[in-house]
Amino acid sequence: PKVTVHHEDAVRFLEDHDARWDVIVMDLPDPHDAGLARLYSQATFRLALRRLTDRGTLATQATSPFHAPEAYWCIVETLRAAAADTPVPRTVHAGHVDVPSFGTWGIALLTPEGVDPGATDPAGLPTRWLNADALATMWRLPVDLERRPVEINQLGTAILARYYQQGWARMQ
Repeated sequence: PKVTVHHEDAVRFLEDHDARWDVIVMDLPDPHDAGLARLYSQATFRLALRRLTDRGTLATQATSPFHAPEAYWCIVETLRAAAADTPVPRTVHAGHVDVPSFGTWGIALLTPEGVDPGATDPAGLPTRWLNADALATMWRLPVDLERRPVEINQLGTAILARYYQQGWARMQ
């Protein structure tokens, strides 16, 4: 009863609504072109953060850190840059999960400062795959997926789309 799913242009939705939410989940399409890369821009993340309550959490898929590591880190670092612009102290966590149909997939999670998602215990929640060990492992990246230097994704640069295209091209 507390969840509402909106299937529409994310930026337009955030611009048109002034409500604030405790949780925002951005399950966005992969940024394979400039139009989609705008969804992961610093400006879009800033807009989403303005719609988040002070104790709120935001999560977004962040493409494959294995296939397109620069794109993955660009999303994480762009969210960090957006969070640094807000008056509320927040932390961005870089994570990954193994999805059977996709392989290793990236997650960027923004939480209020001091929240450790790896220390959360999902005991008692009706989940099939998630337990405390799986949750803690999500936030530990192996050495080959460690942080890389990248540019922040801006509306005018679409650097994220280039990182994404270059990463996936290497895999062919």
